[in-house]
Amino acid sequence: MLMPRIKELAHTVIYVSDLTTSRDWYCKHLGMTVVIDSPERKGSFLSFGESDHDIALFENPVAAGEETIHHIALRFDGTPRELGQFRQSLIDEGVDVHRTVDHGISYGVYFKDPDGHCWEVFVDRERPEANRVEAMRTTGAMAEPVNLETVDT
Repeated sequence: MLMPRIKELAHTVIYVSDLTTSRDWYCKHLGMTVVIDSPERKGSFLSFGESDHDIALFENPVAAGEETIHHIALRFDGTPRELGQFRQSLIDEGVDVHRTVDHGISYGVYFKDPDGHCWEVFVDRERPEANRVEAMRTTGAMAEPVNLETVDT
């Protein structure tokens, strides 16, 4: 199996029962700022200041007491094609890879661990770190299917 070159834990996506209440709580008590609100997806992307987002919150009324972590994201150290090779190695090993997407600011591969937790391994698109917050605001919260074999590196 191809071992991924993971750089860091990048962000966590959390389901919440009330988006406004939770967003305000994270901003007030953790000092986060709202990078983008996505009303059509009932979500908010929050940052501690350096990243385009550290935590994303999505409203899901059944979240209270239910499964509340949507996914945990790891930043990949490589190219989109190398991420595609990693994706294929997961599939070859029988891992449940359930989607591969273009987020506008990155490409991500989503899969589940043996306990059913969802993980995303993603590679950033080529853009200066200083422009990531603006890029997130510009592209919004997109998640379009993508074939990593056809992406230019």
